[in-house]
Amino acid sequence: MVLHTQTLGAAFILLSLVLGISLVFSWILNRTIPALLWWGSAFCLAFAGMGLVAPRTGEPPVSILLLSNAFMALAYGSLYAGCRVFNGRPWPLPSSVIGAVLWVAVFPAIFDSPGARLIVMSALAATYSFLSAFELWKHSGQKLASRHVAVTLLGALAVFHVARARLGLSLSSITWIDAFSNRWSSEMGLC
Repeated sequence: MVLHTQTLGAAFILLSLVLGISLVFSWILNRTIPALLWWGSAFCLAFAGMGLVAPRTGEPPVSILLLSNAFMALAYGSLYAGCRVFNGRPWPLPSSVIGAVLWVAVFPAIFDSPGARLIVMSALAATYSFLSAFELWKHSGQKLASRHVAVTLLGALAVFHVARARLGLSLSSITWIDAFSNRWSSEMGLC
């Protein structure tokens, strides 16, 4: 069986939108859990970020690269903010937007280097994923069974992005390795 990567990518992007809308709708029904809004926003921002670049073939315009990756950095920042709010801790505005600010600040220096862009975005995603896992592990006031699963998955996501950042140092000619360095690829969605 051969997997059609464009179909998988479209399914992953639409799944992000459905999850985002579902979480925001859940928050509307139960406003006592503000983390649902943050997590829903994260998925909606991921939909926007991936949706800007997915339908394009070849290298997208510089403005699209800047905007789509800024959305993705904000998505990871919203994920982290949601984890903090879920634990009853204050929303860290500077911490949740610093990734997008950093991306916009360094973009003029790295826009012509796909490897450097991959390293910066993967480092931002890994950092936010690690901070989210740490938040749920260290500061959780509730002993939920799902906490360990969430921490494990977020930790695995952080490790994945660290490994993906290393690909930016040496983009290879090995197809299955280069698949993970593609922008918001369907292969990434399977992870």
